[in-house]
Amino acid sequence: MQTMFDTTHVARSERLSYWQESACDAYLPIACDSKAGTSFEGKIALSRLSRLNLSIINASQQTVSRDRRMIARNADRFFMVSVPIGADCRLHQDTREAHLRPGDFAIYATDQPYRLDCSDGVDQMVIQLPYEKLRSRLPNAETLTARRVDGTNALNRMAYAHLRQYAAVLEEQTPEVQHLLQDIMLDLIAASLATLHTADYELSRPQTLSLMRAKQFIRGNLQDHDLDPTRVAQATGLSRRSLRRLFAESGDSLSGYLRDARLDKAAEDLRNPLCASQSISEIAVKWGMDNFSHFTRIFKARFGQTPTEFRNQK
Repeated sequence: MQTMFDTTHVARSERLSYWQESACDAYLPIACDSKAGTSFEGKIALSRLSRLNLSIINASQQTVSRDRRMIARNADRFFMVSVPIGADCRLHQDTREAHLRPGDFAIYATDQPYRLDCSDGVDQMVIQLPYEKLRSRLPNAETLTARRVDGTNALNRMAYAHLRQYAAVLEEQTPEVQHLLQDIMLDLIAASLATLHTADYELSRPQTLSLMRAKQFIRGNLQDHDLDPTRVAQATGLSRRSLRRLFAESGDSLSGYLRDARLDKAAEDLRNPLCASQSISEIAVKWGMDNFSHFTRIFKARFGQTPTEFRNQK
């Protein structure tokens, strides 16, 4: 069943706030900023399906962003596919920028900050994919965010056309046919992403898998107060030097990744009603951060607020 969000039925003075609220309802907490003022117009046609969510967006000029505080408020992990139809946009994530034109597409992850600059207005399809459904097809999917899938490539051109065609008829199909079409769409997206050239865009496959194993081990052991580079190296079968090089080539550092992962978990707990009885210091210690003054300082540096301010924010 399709849900419509349309500013036409809202007073001009309230359209931007209505659009902001509608975008958050349709997707996840995001910020929508526009210079259009009272002339702003926008429409979202959203279909929530069994394997993915699909929406068509037409709107005035705007910048859409998601920051660390929004992620902490709702840390659900999805891959979003931005498919321009009638207007360019620029996607920013993980220090990368993809200039997308009609015919191109790109993915971005909701568990990391991103920004979409739509200076010519918004005319695009957005596909929201469960994180693991794409990673089951493409294990290194998170390394491919904000990378342009070039619409001049024959395979990508076919994928783009089929994605739009399937999107146009999905609502009319039986649930069984919808399931099949959604799986085909997922396969097309994964196949096109797989064409991105290793030399241009990503670490070689053995390096990518080693980095993924290291990150997975870190995420699974954040509550271990003794977790350090030596432990990670032993768990992944790599030397500390190789591990440092892998993280550096991905634009990060092992210590920085570990620190940020712990802070993100602490932030989730600070907003979690089930953790309301736990003190801030207890939460910090739970996630491996014993020095409370240091925790407060690095938390504010990451989220722009002290842990107390962050927890009390409505």
